[in-house]
Amino acid sequence: MQQMYLSLIKNTSHLFKAALVLLVFSYPVISTADDYLDSIEAEADKTTVLQQAQKEHEKLKRLAPAAPAKSTQTKTAKAKPAAKKVSAGDVSDKTIKQFETGLYKEFPGNYAVYSSLSQTDKKEVVAAYQSVGYVKGLIRYGPSLTLILQLASK
Repeated sequence: MQQMYLSLIKNTSHLFKAALVLLVFSYPVISTADDYLDSIEAEADKTTVLQQAQKEHEKLKRLAPAAPAKSTQTKTAKAKPAAKKVSAGDVSDKTIKQFETGLYKEFPGNYAVYSSLSQTDKKEVVAAYQSVGYVKGLIRYGPSLTLILQLASK
């Protein structure tokens, strides 16, 4: 009986050593696989965020009122003010914060894409938003959402 216990302990010791050696030598392979999987997951997340941003953009397009036919417009109808061109350098920090807050609240997919842009591109997006200041509601974000998707795909 005692000999059986010694044999069992000896075999267990060999098994433990073999498992330890296997673990030590396979760690670099496991680590590499994790890095590869992480990069695949990051790409999948990026694709998912872009798809969500595009869906939000399509939703916004559906909200836009159709332009009335020229024959139905009356002379008394107010004309839209001309869009003022705002350069990226003219964008204030306050406007950027307001834009980012609204974008995060209303269009989280686009906000995620916007967050990955460079500071210069972000200011360009906010300038597009500010250029249509006469438009009220969510439609005001239209040019900005279009620009976000364009800049993200370059």
